[in-house]
Amino acid sequence: MPAKDERFDHDGLCLTAFLPGQPGQLHWLEPGRRYAVGRSPDADVCLDHASVSRIHLLLEDAGSGWLATDQVSKNGTRLDGRPIDRAVISSPGWLEAGGIPLLVRPAAAESGDAGRSGHGDGGVEPGPDWGKSNSDALDHTVRELARLSGCERAGLWQVLEDGGCRPVVQLGDAEPAPSMTAIRRAAIEGISEFCSDTDGARALAGSESISTGGIRALLAMPIFRGEQVIAVAYADSLEPGKLFTRHDADLLEAVIRQLKLLLDTAWVRDNIHAIQRSL
Repeated sequence: MPAKDERFDHDGLCLTAFLPGQPGQLHWLEPGRRYAVGRSPDADVCLDHASVSRIHLLLEDAGSGWLATDQVSKNGTRLDGRPIDRAVISSPGWLEAGGIPLLVRPAAAESGDAGRSGHGDGGVEPGPDWGKSNSDALDHTVRELARLSGCERAGLWQVLEDGGCRPVVQLGDAEPAPSMTAIRRAAIEGISEFCSDTDGARALAGSESISTGGIRALLAMPIFRGEQVIAVAYADSLEPGKLFTRHDADLLEAVIRQLKLLLDTAWVRDNIHAIQRSL
């Protein structure tokens, strides 16, 4: 995952755009410049999608970070799930322009990638380097899940073909174990669960991590590919008094969309590499 002290310096910005049905596209933003992001073909960073306004937002080097300014766009701009009009991005994170997620990282973090253009031109992210970048992005997004939910721990669990669940990312203390009852319910039923008081949750009464481990609140949200649940995002808290609101659920849906895009991208690349190996 990105280091906690990873900040934007004067090497510029790496912007990865995830448009539906397309591989992630890299855009390299040079320091000292201002870039228009939008649907217009004349935009410095062109996002050809109906949810994006012609000029949706501006990104400008602000010295200690990059200033993102929404241009009164029709569907708004979000930073790490929160709506913004104007905000300085000083550490790795996620922008959303309309319905398009944008992974924002310092250019130095991606400087080893092939195909870099010193301009803002988009390019397909190289396959060989995607594994590490995808792992970093997953870790960062799961960390956002913990932050936005107000939980101390969070994780991402892959749903296997036999119905089992395997941890992909786990952040926070290892003990107590997460509630596998909640994770399996989300995987099998395909329904999100937000529990602010596990003591009163009959469906979770048999979970040892709740009965003896002290988990006081939790959430489990399925991630779909088509109609199939492919993963479950999970977070929990050992602290009393945690209340999940509708607003929390709306913010976390943005995180789920980001996780789905990352998993779909990894799945596509794995299949492409498998085909290439068979040739």
